[in-house]
Amino acid sequence: MGKASANVLFDPVHNSCCDLDVEKNPELKNFSSILDFMDRIPIKKALTDQRPIYRSHLSRFWKNATYDEQSKL
Repeated sequence: MGKASANVLFDPVHNSCCDLDVEKNPELKNFSSILDFMDRIPIKKALTDQRPIYRSHLSRFWKNATYDEQSKL
């Protein structure tokens, strides 16, 4: 990885799509029916579970990522 990426700070919170903790965000109480639904489906784990992201995975992703101009909407 290049010099610029060597200074990236990784925080465990950066590794989750969303945080559905009502204690941390009381506004979520307004969405209790949606949160109840989310508790019943497997996608919640994928959205909220925090897993380590390894630098090697990031490096491999950016090394192999491409842009497909024909898929552009």
